[in-house]
Amino acid sequence: MAHIDERKNKHGEITSYRIRVFRGRDMNGKQLKPYTMSWVPPNDWCARSIRAELNRIAADFERDCEDGKVFTKEEQQERLQAEQQEEQRKVTLERYALDTFLPRKSAVFSNNAIESYENSFIRIFKYLGTMKIEDIKPVDITNFLLAMQTKETIIRKFRNGKIIITDKPLSYGAILKHYTVLHSIFTDAYKTDEVVPINPMDKVSRPVPRKDDEVKEMQYYSVKEARHILKCLEEETLQWQVIIRLMLDTGARRGEIAGLQWKNVNFDNCTIKIANNLQYTKAKGVYDTTPKGKKNRTIDVDPDIMSLMRQLKNSQIVKALKDYCFTQGDGNPIFPQTPTKHLKAFGKKHGVKNLHPHALRHTAATIAIVNGADISSVSAKLGHADKSTTLDMYTHADQEAIKKANAIYRQALYQKQA
Repeated sequence: MAHIDERKNKHGEITSYRIRVFRGRDMNGKQLKPYTMSWVPPNDWCARSIRAELNRIAADFERDCEDGKVFTKEEQQERLQAEQQEEQRKVTLERYALDTFLPRKSAVFSNNAIESYENSFIRIFKYLGTMKIEDIKPVDITNFLLAMQTKETIIRKFRNGKIIITDKPLSYGAILKHYTVLHSIFTDAYKTDEVVPINPMDKVSRPVPRKDDEVKEMQYYSVKEARHILKCLEEETLQWQVIIRLMLDTGARRGEIAGLQWKNVNFDNCTIKIANNLQYTKAKGVYDTTPKGKKNRTIDVDPDIMSLMRQLKNSQIVKALKDYCFTQGDGNPIFPQTPTKHLKAFGKKHGVKNLHPHALRHTAATIAIVNGADISSVSAKLGHADKSTTLDMYTHADQEAIKKANAIYRQALYQKQA
């Protein structure tokens, strides 16, 4: 039962009441400190009203004590300290991404992929980085993605701290990249590290293009366009003839072509082994790594191309043969980005729109599949770990495949009529 004590001033006048609810004794028999509260009655209340209100307040206080809703000052301090410690244990999105997420991904991602993630971190950290990761709600992420479409964005270079301000909204592809990075972070935070109780990305809609956004389709060339490219190569140097023809014939990536070494060229069997992959990042410079997917692969090469490669090797022997097939003037391998720059200039010169290494790679896949090659074989040739990636490349060739199917149908129909 609650105990009520009067508190008086030096004149003997009642100024307030103290209400106490005793808690009993601890295991050692020591009296525990009671729960206490004070109540100051209004000056204009009569004694009867004060007594009625005091009894009601005391009864409510006693009930709250029994229900565990009241704490002593010591207990309140302990709860506050526990809450502060729990809050300190919560990590911000930035700390989780840099201290836990990125180091784990560094073990399996290429340096280019890591640099791409770091570039996405710049904007993500600006908007969400200081928030505790478990406090981030779907609406926070949605607002961040919308901000990149509509508002001014401040970009901070990740490595040198340089500040750039742009008033242009990001492209759909750039926004989609940020969405993908956030999805990856929160998936790890939820499933692997269990630092968030739910994955907020489950309730964030995938970004859609604005009405005026141009979504770039996967570029590839028809057989007629590919033949035009081969015809125009006659004006190129021997090395560039080999590089571009290899890209179109094998579908190899530009880094794999730049990293090709003579020891992996088999002239007798007309094959090359893709075992190296030259890459470049600002932090690391040019470096040699394994092909994407961590697997070597051997690809058949057209005999005419192998003949050109033999000529190229013989010309290098005169100067001093190097390990790499395609070299600069000083004998070092070509820069991994050089094929992209050269193809752009080559395409502009010969009227080939959007010519770049990926377009040649997609062309190799599309022409092969449209003309009856099975997905598994093309996937192995391109070095795809997942066949669905090959299918994605082929999806854009539907119209060409439909035309071929129609031609086969008409041929069968006309033969039947004859």
